[in-house]
Amino acid sequence: MNPNESPEQPHEPTTTPDPGPQPVVAPTPAAGEPASPAPTAEPVTPIAPPAGGSKAMAITALVLAILSLIAAIIFFISIPLALIAIVLGIIVLAKRKPGKGLGIASVVISGIVLLMQPFLIAMTLVAYNAVQEKAQENLQQSQISE
Repeated sequence: MNPNESPEQPHEPTTTPDPGPQPVVAPTPAAGEPASPAPTAEPVTPIAPPAGGSKAMAITALVLAILSLIAAIIFFISIPLALIAIVLGIIVLAKRKPGKGLGIASVVISGIVLLMQPFLIAMTLVAYNAVQEKAQENLQQSQISE
């Protein structure tokens, strides 16, 4: 190695910063060439809603099932609510819509309400007969004491 020569230092490659994406410029037509038509946008296709749908039907079924449970003593309101809730719950389960758990809950609650109805009706009739008999006894006693 010569004293006049400097020791070789490794070269680091020089990099230029990336300027980013460059705008695309349409070429200008040469003299005498017809101008190209303006670019047209492709038609936009609407995005379809999710295939599963929403949980609205499952929520409706559960609300109807709970209402039928609350109104269980009034059988002419409770039975139709429970039947509608069961139908909606089965539809949710059969079509594999979102809200499977809600559908199961509505079917179970409505089933319980429908199974309770004969007992509730029987208890209502027994209570009605007991009240009617007691009223008859009181009426007879009041007529005797007069």
